[in-house]
Amino acid sequence: MCIASDMYRKYLPSFALSEPANVLDLGANGGGFPLMLRIEEIEMALAVCVEMNPLTYLRLQLNLTTNLRSSAIAINAAVCGMPQDSNILLKPSRGSTGESMYNNRADSSTSHVSVRTTTFQCLCDKYFKNQVVDICKIDIEGAEYELFESTPDDVVRRIRYLIIEFHDSSKTPALMRRIADLGFCGHNVGAKSQSALHNRGSGVSRTRHNTGLRSRLLRHLTCGFSGLTHLIGSRDSTRDSTSGRSTAWITGVANGGAVFDVNL
Repeated sequence: MCIASDMYRKYLPSFALSEPANVLDLGANGGGFPLMLRIEEIEMALAVCVEMNPLTYLRLQLNLTTNLRSSAIAINAAVCGMPQDSNILLKPSRGSTGESMYNNRADSSTSHVSVRTTTFQCLCDKYFKNQVVDICKIDIEGAEYELFESTPDDVVRRIRYLIIEFHDSSKTPALMRRIADLGFCGHNVGAKSQSALHNRGSGVSRTRHNTGLRSRLLRHLTCGFSGLTHLIGSRDSTRDSTSGRSTAWITGVANGGAVFDVNL
C-alpha cells in the first residue's frame, strides 16, 4: 500500500533532509514505508521498524534484509503504553493492515501467540540514543493514544517529522493539542482527513540528498494475501457512496491522519 499509493509519498516534498535520515516506523506491517522512502531517494542512516504480528514480522524482516540490509532493523513487538517487555496474548493470524492489539486480544485458555511490548522511549533510547528521529510514522490501530500518554515531552520533541494515523475521534483533539503545545504546527495538504504540520520558527534550512537510489530496484518484496490485496486495490482510491469522499485506507474507526514537523 505504501509503495503503490501516495498516502505517505505526498508528504515527502515538504521534508527537508540534509543528512541520511533516522526513521522510526511503528506499525510497520511488511515494511512498505521504508521501502517507499528508498524508492523516493530518501537516504536512511537507520530505519527501525516495529511490527506486532509475528507472521507479518517475518515478511517485514525479509523485505528489510533483502532491500535495505544493515541500514534497517525489524522488531517483533507491540508498541503501546504498557511497561517495556510486558507480554500480551493475541489471536493467531496472518496479519492485516487493520490488526489491533485491542480487537485481536486472546486469553491463555484459547489459541494464542505471546508478543512482548515496547515503548516509544525505549525504542528511541536504545536505537537512536541522543539523536533526532528525523521521520517517525505511526499507525498502530488505536494504541497511539496510550503510547503518547506514556511518553515524556522531551522524547516527543526528539522527532522532526511525525506522520500519524488517528483511530478514535473522541481522543484525537486532546492528542493534537498536546502535540501542538510541544512546538508542532502545520498546514493543510488538500485531503480533508489529513494535514501537514511543521515548525516555521526554527530557521533550519535543509535539502534532500539525491543519491540515485531510484535506479536501484527493490530486489524482492514479500507480503501476505491481505497486503497483496491492498497493493492491487488501494482503498484510498475508492469513493464513499453516501459522502462522495474518498474512504480512509485503514480499517476501524479512522477519523483522519496528520503529518507533523518540528526542527530541533
